[in-house]
Amino acid sequence: MDPQIKLRRTLEAIKRIILRESLNQPLVVIFEDLHWIDSQTQELLDLLTESIANARMLLLFNYRPEYRHQWTNKSYYAQLRLDTLSEEGAAAMLSALLGEGVELAPLKRLVIERTEGNPFFIEEMVQALFDESALVRNGVVKVLGQLVMFPVAPDVFDRIEFRGARRLVEGYFELRDLGPTEVKGISEPINVYEVLGVGALRGHFELAARRGLTKFVGRER
Repeated sequence: MDPQIKLRRTLEAIKRIILRESLNQPLVVIFEDLHWIDSQTQELLDLLTESIANARMLLLFNYRPEYRHQWTNKSYYAQLRLDTLSEEGAAAMLSALLGEGVELAPLKRLVIERTEGNPFFIEEMVQALFDESALVRNGVVKVLGQLVMFPVAPDVFDRIEFRGARRLVEGYFELRDLGPTEVKGISEPINVYEVLGVGALRGHFELAARRGLTKFVGRER
């Protein structure tokens, strides 16, 4: 079978399974981080958005401003823009993450300045500071070393992006940590991982999908 025909039939079958389930109960289907989407998943979302006008289904997506789609003309489409946090909001978030220690105030100001109030970057930069042992938590959060030595250079954002990409594949692929490696475009070595094979989550998902599709297609015939 032609690969494109096979893909189209697979996507149509997945769409029908989801729509069929919405007849049994209302559904909320969530797709995250569409700015990292692949072309096949985009095709599936386009199919779903064309088919849910009268379905008992709520599709929820989140994505960064650079992501583009063709759904804005749908009468059943609505967008909620999440703007960056105000300085007060960012400070409140950092207090929730780090506590209220007076010695943390300079660090909080620096994180707010560098992240420009982006809550995702705030959370990830705080985690990067813990990963780099610039911060330690022992009942309360303490600052280690001089503020100027903290890893708040732009390459921290590269490592944040890398960690986010790794989380997308963990469980779906078996990975082996190759350790710190020089990567072009990043000023400091980052951990590189070798893909060894299919992980348990992907194996279970593919098995369930094959069983579900077989059962569904057989029923439809």
